[in-house]
Amino acid sequence: MTLPTGMLTQCMETRCTDVSRTCIDIARLHSFEEGLVAMDSALRQQLTTREQLTRTLTAMGRVKGAKNARLAIKHASALSESPFESYFRGIAIAEKLGRKIVPQFVIPPNLRADVCIDGAVVVEIDGGTKYDGSTYGKSAEQTILAERQREKFIQNQGLMVLRYSPRELLMDRERVVSEVRHALEMVQSKGSQANGPFAGRRAS
Repeated sequence: MTLPTGMLTQCMETRCTDVSRTCIDIARLHSFEEGLVAMDSALRQQLTTREQLTRTLTAMGRVKGAKNARLAIKHASALSESPFESYFRGIAIAEKLGRKIVPQFVIPPNLRADVCIDGAVVVEIDGGTKYDGSTYGKSAEQTILAERQREKFIQNQGLMVLRYSPRELLMDRERVVSEVRHALEMVQSKGSQANGPFAGRRAS
């Protein structure tokens, strides 16, 4: 397949696809979730725009995996702060977990949760470097205490909190999906899904 010159760039003296085309190829040839990770990162770093992604996909015509690429473009967000936040959001969208999935959800006065579903269930993704005792200048014990205080604060706002590691997302997806779905069902059974403390809220 011959690539249009407009979709190519030069990197370290090597010709390669540009950012938009690369993101689209990841989504259509690998998975929607991985494509969303790539697009979120590219948007956050201002390496491309949603409009440029759309133009690139349109210029490609009828290609394998275009549906996944279109879905990733639709849901891509510059707000996501880590690859596995994006990856979980991709899982939630693909598995139809909830009706509104918001990245970097603001909880007043100044806390941001990784992902919030239907204004009621918060999902936090724990990276291993948080607990290595050096990366963030805190001991593992201090980090765990701070995370527990954060979780308690979120729960006190009337939100349910679930926590997962990147490994769980990659290796135990079925369980993660089941637990999130169960949490949403619990919220719904209490009659608070449509009228919860943060229903209708968007990222900011």
